[in-house]
Amino acid sequence: MSFSAADAMGKIAPVKKSKKEIKEMVHTKTHNNKHIVTHRHHHSDEHPDETHAFDSMDAVHGHMEAHAGTPNEGEQAPPDVSAGGPAQMTAAPSPMPGA
Repeated sequence: MSFSAADAMGKIAPVKKSKKEIKEMVHTKTHNNKHIVTHRHHHSDEHPDETHAFDSMDAVHGHMEAHAGTPNEGEQAPPDVSAGGPAQMTAAPSPMPGA
């Protein structure tokens, strides 16, 4: 059995992950009229790209609004990603935890 200092330190003081935030969303359309939305995250080494497929523009609009929309007056803001809500699109990443 080999000893790894990094593994040992990880058990003592786990490394904090960055907040999951979307840097950009890319919309493409397939040859059979499906809509593909790819989320590219700020810290892609910790949060890899995610791809979502939709059948209609209505569904694309709903998805985009959930992640990048600003609630209209009287609308409830979506829950934070830590509470199970969708990751939000941001212009710049949030500071790392503990920084």
